[in-house]
Amino acid sequence: FTVSTSVQSDRTGDSVQLILDTAREFVDGTRTVDDTEFTRVTAGNIRGLPNRFETNYQVLGAIVENDRLGRPDDYYTTLPATYRASLGKLESGEVNIAAGESTILYILPRLVQEFRERYKGVHVHLHNVTGKDGLTMIRNEDVEFAIGSMIDIPADIRYEPIYSFKPMLICSRSHPLATKETVELADVSPFGLILPPKTLTTWRIVDFTFQRFEVPYNVTLEVGGWEVIKRYVALDMGISIVTSICLTEDDDDLVAFDMSAYFPRRSYGLVLLKSRFMPPPAQRFIDLVRANRGG
Repeated sequence: FTVSTSVQSDRTGDSVQLILDTAREFVDGTRTVDDTEFTRVTAGNIRGLPNRFETNYQVLGAIVENDRLGRPDDYYTTLPATYRASLGKLESGEVNIAAGESTILYILPRLVQEFRERYKGVHVHLHNVTGKDGLTMIRNEDVEFAIGSMIDIPADIRYEPIYSFKPMLICSRSHPLATKETVELADVSPFGLILPPKTLTTWRIVDFTFQRFEVPYNVTLEVGGWEVIKRYVALDMGISIVTSICLTEDDDDLVAFDMSAYFPRRSYGLVLLKSRFMPPPAQRFIDLVRANRGG
């Protein structure tokens, strides 16, 4: 291996001595690389890879070096994965995730519990934000990634659907629709809807669907949060279009109808910045999410 760094000319001797002392500490086991150091170094190395192949001379130099050291031709292509795999067991660090209320309430509890059981020393920070604010946090690198639902996907973002949920109409057990076997979209029209705020995706989907089928609708109450909406529906203050993500066996005061014939299924998944290198804790959480695909 080789060691190189930039030093002041008048401190060369001290710098060489520090490098030798540090190397000896690694050899005799008195010093190891912690997760923070590993993340900083590997992230820098991976981000710097494109700069190492800007000229024909640099490309030729890499080919010669691979041949001299007996490396495979795809050495640099597989190098990021090699860096990530070399970390081994995670004992410290943190992962920051942006998510909306629905994701935090209904998707993340089981994932966070499993992650904490595997990596007890890793701190998990969930940021309860809207989709728009979550994208801002991703781009500013305030969080590593987000989990949520997306319709319009920006060019710099990669959306990976993991879960899919049915659109459901819910009403109270005393509501006139509760006795029907099935509900058509026209059946909904006479009754007031309780929906999340217009700034959220659900309103856009509902509005588009009613316009598509040329069925009038009326929103009588606008309120945020599926749990709040379910409470007001149970009190017979209106009906609502929700996704099956928020319905549980405990909702015995509600009647639910599958509306997949009219409304699209709603996906929830990973929201990632395409250019972002994932620190090991975040990558482990992403791997866990992918392993639970559809669960």
